[in-house]
Amino acid sequence: MSLEMIANELSLKTPAYDMQTAQQWMGQFVQTLRSLVTLGTDRVLRVPADYQTTPLAFGYTLVHWFGDNQVDKEERRWFRSLSTRSPFLEGLPDWEDEAWKSEFFFNGNPSMGLGYAFLLNAIAVSWSSDQQWDNNQLEIEHNQLKDDQRIDHEMVLVPHCSHPNHALAHQTRITQQLTATIQSPIDLWNRRDSLFPSLNFCNKVESQLLSIDAGDAIFPQVVKCLLEFQDYCNNWQTESFNSATFALIARKSSPDSDATLRQYGKERTFLYNGVSFIFSLHVRIPLRGWRVYFHPEPNTHTLLIGYIGRHLPTVLFPA
Repeated sequence: MSLEMIANELSLKTPAYDMQTAQQWMGQFVQTLRSLVTLGTDRVLRVPADYQTTPLAFGYTLVHWFGDNQVDKEERRWFRSLSTRSPFLEGLPDWEDEAWKSEFFFNGNPSMGLGYAFLLNAIAVSWSSDQQWDNNQLEIEHNQLKDDQRIDHEMVLVPHCSHPNHALAHQTRITQQLTATIQSPIDLWNRRDSLFPSLNFCNKVESQLLSIDAGDAIFPQVVKCLLEFQDYCNNWQTESFNSATFALIARKSSPDSDATLRQYGKERTFLYNGVSFIFSLHVRIPLRGWRVYFHPEPNTHTLLIGYIGRHLPTVLFPA
């Protein structure tokens, strides 16, 4: 499974002062894309449908840049091929249902590119137009309409680059997903020991994984979650599990309430090596209300995965 790149349209919200600055922005942008592709991302840059007419500077758009003889011809050709071989952000039917229920904001500004980078498990790439883009990850606000009509608010981290140096921060993640090349749930399960050496799986997780269709949009999200778990274990240095660090490396986790555990503890009890464990700690997968329940093992710096599937019943939502 590879990683795509998604253009952050907010980074061109304010055009450059002059054409020379715009050319510099484009030069660094292309260098950043090349660095990511060299590390192993897919040769795909998803862009808004109107990206070619977006002003880089006053009177100077990407259309002008493509025809600018002051810019290296090979650089222009390479970027054109990268940005025209994939669907526009507005034309991703597999994600329409999830997208219409979600809103994403960066510093109060609606952001389609950063939001889709989160949903598509991609890397956001920005033009170096402002200091705020000089970071290898960005925190954005995700507001999601739930099935019960509640609005769920959370802050999420998006992998990000605006400089070739930022790409190095994602090397491990890119390499994991590139070398894994996980084709299907059964492929994931058969290779779990080599792909996720720090993750152990309860008995029922096998059937839960194998019930997922290989073409289902939930599958890459499950893979992403497990890769993040492994990444946390790779960096686990403290004696105990650190939920704050876990949220930075992987994603936000939360326990079930005592009331839910008293009433629905049976639904959260899973067997591993002949021993039953009651699971409470879990993370959310953006699609369909799925959850992954896990139990930290500080002595071995491993995580025990107990459940992967739809939202389990709670006191507030028993159905």
